[in-house]
Amino acid sequence: MALRCRAPARCNFSPLRPEADVCERDFYRFVGLLRHRNPRSIAELGAAIEQHLNRGAFGHGQLVQLVCSTAAYLSRVKMDGFQGKAHSLLAGACLELVRAPGREVVQAVRAITHLSRARPDYGTLLTETGLLAAASARLSELCPRDVSRCAWCFAVLMSTSPVLLDMAASAAAHIHEYSSFAISNLAWSLAKIGGQNFHQYDNSCRAACSAFFNAIPEAALAQFDASDLAGLAWALGTSSCRPGLMRALSAEALLKMVQLEPAHLVNICWSIGKLKLSEDTFLQAAASLSMTAFSPDALVSISWAFARASPKVFGSFHLDITKICVAKLDMLSPKSLCNLLWVLAKERADGTAIGGQKILPFHLEALTSAGQVASHRFTTQDVCSFLWAMAALVCVDKVLVKQLGGLAGRNISNLEARQLAMLSWAIATLKSRQPFLHMVPAQALAQVQGGRDLANIVWALAHAGATPGRPQPRAWQRLAEKAASTEDLTGQGLANVAWACAIVSMEGSKAHRLLFARVAGKTSELQLRDAANIAWSLVMLRSRADDLHIVLSRACALLRPSLGKGGNLPDATSVLALLWAEAFAGRGQSGGNGSELYHLGKAFLQLTGRTLDSGHLPLIPTQEMAPGEPSILLNLSDRMVLYKPHGWEVDQATSESAAERLKLSSFVRSQFTTRQCPILKDAGHLHGFLHRLDLPSSGLLLTAKSYEAFYDLMLQLHTGVLVRDYVVLCHGWLSPSCREIDTRIAWSNAAGSGPPSRAQNDTGKPAVTKLRVLAHAIRTDDSFSLVGIRIATGRRHQIRAHLAHIGHPVVCDGKYGRLAHSKQEDSSRFAAWQPSDEQFRKDREWCPRNFLHRYRLAFTAQERPYEVLAPLPKELLAALSQLSPREDASELQLQGWLLGNAVRDWAELPVLPVGQSESMK
Repeated sequence: MALRCRAPARCNFSPLRPEADVCERDFYRFVGLLRHRNPRSIAELGAAIEQHLNRGAFGHGQLVQLVCSTAAYLSRVKMDGFQGKAHSLLAGACLELVRAPGREVVQAVRAITHLSRARPDYGTLLTETGLLAAASARLSELCPRDVSRCAWCFAVLMSTSPVLLDMAASAAAHIHEYSSFAISNLAWSLAKIGGQNFHQYDNSCRAACSAFFNAIPEAALAQFDASDLAGLAWALGTSSCRPGLMRALSAEALLKMVQLEPAHLVNICWSIGKLKLSEDTFLQAAASLSMTAFSPDALVSISWAFARASPKVFGSFHLDITKICVAKLDMLSPKSLCNLLWVLAKERADGTAIGGQKILPFHLEALTSAGQVASHRFTTQDVCSFLWAMAALVCVDKVLVKQLGGLAGRNISNLEARQLAMLSWAIATLKSRQPFLHMVPAQALAQVQGGRDLANIVWALAHAGATPGRPQPRAWQRLAEKAASTEDLTGQGLANVAWACAIVSMEGSKAHRLLFARVAGKTSELQLRDAANIAWSLVMLRSRADDLHIVLSRACALLRPSLGKGGNLPDATSVLALLWAEAFAGRGQSGGNGSELYHLGKAFLQLTGRTLDSGHLPLIPTQEMAPGEPSILLNLSDRMVLYKPHGWEVDQATSESAAERLKLSSFVRSQFTTRQCPILKDAGHLHGFLHRLDLPSSGLLLTAKSYEAFYDLMLQLHTGVLVRDYVVLCHGWLSPSCREIDTRIAWSNAAGSGPPSRAQNDTGKPAVTKLRVLAHAIRTDDSFSLVGIRIATGRRHQIRAHLAHIGHPVVCDGKYGRLAHSKQEDSSRFAAWQPSDEQFRKDREWCPRNFLHRYRLAFTAQERPYEVLAPLPKELLAALSQLSPREDASELQLQGWLLGNAVRDWAELPVLPVGQSESMK
């Protein structure tokens, strides 16, 4: 019961009165001054009160009122002359109240707890004076309402006293005696102390908390008002306890929707989202309310809850929230900004559509710009969440990524396991070169235990290039070993670690042995994408054929039922990856074309293409080709072969270089109507292009005019049926005995002066280039080799990177061919290549562009073989005519290519004799 203050009739008092009367008069005058926040004479009168307090002149009721009034005054008033005296006054009152009954103790504890929220420097007063311990000792004297209030104090003070568990156990046993307020308050307190760490409690703690939540009857929810419902909802969501009770609570809240204030609605929606309950009825009702009374932070909390509980249902609602928040960016907290970006990422707001509406690029730009402005207020968790959302949204602001990445890097030692995994994944996906990445392996080894987080970190480090050979190779290997040996590694985690081990060439390592020793045991858990990644990794690491057979058998088992169902088809990319792995493992043989996987994959790809093509009309050419543009050399009903001149871009995905008029997709769309041929405008299917040619190169390209043809040609490409032959002029006299280059290629999008593809043995993807040296030639002091090439893989810039790697760069190659040579004084042999821009400028004087031309394509269509040939274009013929053959065999070949009669199947091209060539060096 609250104590009532009685103010005296006059403010002055006579010192001639008895001591007790003086004490009482001083007390009521002091309380009155505090209540009216009149700072005059408070400090002087406080000294007198302290003297009375030291003599024990106040009763328990007066002590409680003294504490409550002083605490209330301090929580509302700024620093003044009374502050120094206040602490000792409260401390003395608390020491006297230690012996008071339980109810008075709880009242004093509540008052100081409220004060500590406004003035944290008073937070330790309760423990220093022993008043908190006194409240714990008097638990049996408290009524249920005071028990819940005492629990609230413990929760706000973040005290982990076992008395909270005693309160939970007692409340569970006498739950019928507790009012709705007491139940909600005690539930909030237990959740506040436990938070996200309920799983870290010992068994007795978890049992006590669970017993309390389980004891709450659903029927009692009818007596809860809006505030109590919101408090209990928050507790259920925070502790992740009793989803059934939360469903009943949302039903009750729906009946009391008109009584819910914005804060109440936010708490209930948040808890539904936290527990991932599909309570669409309540959420639909909440979405229909006017949001004008809600702050931007509250709107984001509701949007977050909707995205967690019912993905893909409230797309339009999320977009409306986004528009409101963009208009009120200055009111949006960093945490809410991160949550909003997370919602958009969850809904795959990559500039396309959500819920039938479009999110405009300037919305994302505004949100990320707001993050840049507010970055100094970001917590480490905010930074990790923000970068994750940017990566998921493919929203790359390099300046912002560098800024936030640096902020996270400075606090990397304080990151939790999940935050470290999230940050590593985001930085790797955003392709940002952050200096702190080399610290991640050691940090992850020290604190990360879960298989999922370990797998994500290992994948991210491999993807980002933080590989062995860079600052901490041993730590990286130990991290991969730890991930491979983790018991809770899922099929997807197994695939991620396998991919990482393969991409950094950990063949024969302990991690490799540990990982694939578990493939057989985890086979039944693998999904199709996991099986594809593991099969690809097995091939790269040259693992046993038995391991690959197990994974491919699992893939067949997953594909068989998918062909007989009318539902969603599996991922075509995974099927193609499996077919490639099988074919690459049998390189030089049949490539698995007669296997069960081949036939299943072929049937699946045909079905996928036909499904996408259904309802479209046959293709009809719309206009003739103009001179000087690309030309169509073979035009079948569902596919065609194009000739690409140099300077035209194969814009399979995003484009950064050539103008729109030099994009092949624009040319193709000018020849065929996209209404009849929708694949030509489908960037997700590469505009129908099966492969690419670099901008300065020329040659033949295959383009599908239907989805069925696209997947049929993809099948041929991944199984080695589709053949691509090239002719190249490179620097130096390449030995005719060189027949194959088998070196990995790593692609980097990082800006810099170096070439984007790197041929190296430790990292990257497998790449095989087959060579046939056709002729050796000379021009002034330079030596050249005319080479026929067939590629077994199609890595970006593969031929140029491979030839530069072995010291024979392509002539006039601006990225990889800036190399020069000098003739030795005492020999006809040529010295080693050294980096120089001079050679590139010298090449440009007689050869206008890089000498690389795809002259032959071979493929099948409707079970019929096709072969298309394209002789050297005029500019390359003019350059070739300026060379002098080294010997007779070379002269014969040079003349054949100049006349156009040497263009044939790569396997039939005559190789320069080895003995004759070597003897002339």
